[in-house]
Parts: sequence; structure tokens; C-alpha cells
Amino acid sequence: AKAGDKIAVTWVDNKGDKRTDEATVS
Repeated sequence: AKAGDKIAVTWVDNKGDKRTDEATVS
């Protein structure tokens, strides 16, 4: 990943809910 790239992380919590976090590499 280069600076400015966006990374999306998807995970499932212990209730079965999906969540997506987006982070920008700095």
C-alpha cells in the first residue's frame, strides 16, 4: 500500500453484525 491508498477492512462482531472500516494509508 502506498500513501493515500484506501484500505477497507470488513469484520463480523460477536453478534454477527458486519462492519466495514475504511482507512487511508498515510
